[in-house]
Amino acid sequence: MGLCSSSENSRKDKFSNDQINDKVCQSSLQESQTNKLLLLGAGSSGKSTLFKQIVTIYGVGFNESERLKYVNAVHNSILTSMQTICEYSRKFGEVQPELADVKNRLEGGFKFYELITPVFAVQIKAVWDDPVIQTTYRHQNEYKLDDSAKYFFERVKEVSQSGYIPTEEDVLRSRIRTTGVVESSFSIGTNRFKILDVR
Repeated sequence: MGLCSSSENSRKDKFSNDQINDKVCQSSLQESQTNKLLLLGAGSSGKSTLFKQIVTIYGVGFNESERLKYVNAVHNSILTSMQTICEYSRKFGEVQPELADVKNRLEGGFKFYELITPVFAVQIKAVWDDPVIQTTYRHQNEYKLDDSAKYFFERVKEVSQSGYIPTEEDVLRSRIRTTGVVESSFSIGTNRFKILDVR
């Protein structure tokens, strides 16, 4: 009786082993047929933007919960870009007197997690529309400014609304400085790809 039970267990173990080996072989074969793309480069070289574009075009894109992770990055982009412009604007004159207090606040600096309120958004838009700030923006080749600054300044009122969810365009244009490896997989026809963004 014990021998029969032992033999039965042995057959089950062998069957389980065979199943595991089959899965390992299939996984290994699938992995060997996957084209791997590794994005490397200096900071601000565009590799994360390329990664996001590939995910948007060929992958499944960014779902709502993933896009919500970019809210702080969008707000921070607006604040730091406007701070940069305000600081450099002294070279071109003074903003309208009624905007001086807002400009001083913008030059004061911000924490990454600070969000723009609807009232502050109206003030930021007024500063953006000021002729001195517009002149400063046109001279952006003289100082470092995010490429997406104008895009976000024009959207500041929408971005400040309660319940704001970044669009895929917002995600593509925003920048999060993080470290680590981000991975995504997608297929084009019968070709499988795995892309890794080393940040």
